[in-house]
Amino acid sequence: MQLKDQCCTKEQALRLIELGVKADATFWHMKAKDGTHGEYVAYGWTSEAIAPAYNVAELGEILPTETYTVRTGSQSSAYANWEWIDQGSDRALGLFTTEAEARADQLIYLLERNMVELPACWRQDQPELAKESK
Repeated sequence: MQLKDQCCTKEQALRLIELGVKADATFWHMKAKDGTHGEYVAYGWTSEAIAPAYNVAELGEILPTETYTVRTGSQSSAYANWEWIDQGSDRALGLFTTEAEARADQLIYLLERNMVELPACWRQDQPELAKESK
């Protein structure tokens, strides 16, 4: 499995930041090094970083425990997709290529509707950090 398949998309990451998620991730979406290579995901932040690439574990840490994603199709199928389940209706919402994309979409959905509060350690406005910087 490629690293980019274990992380949310750049667009999802930018939306999560807009919704108040702290831009602190293990991996980052990086600018292309030259015209022949596209953007890529790499370990750690550098000056080439565009957006965090939240991985499956980080997204799982942010999401409430009562949420879940499911894989459709067989494990060996190249056409398997990921869905996330709306707890209120038990309906699957959206089909995604990777579990990270499904989890990120679920978190965006919940945050946009004020259905969940971010854990303190994942909020951009951490009061502890503001005190330390003074």
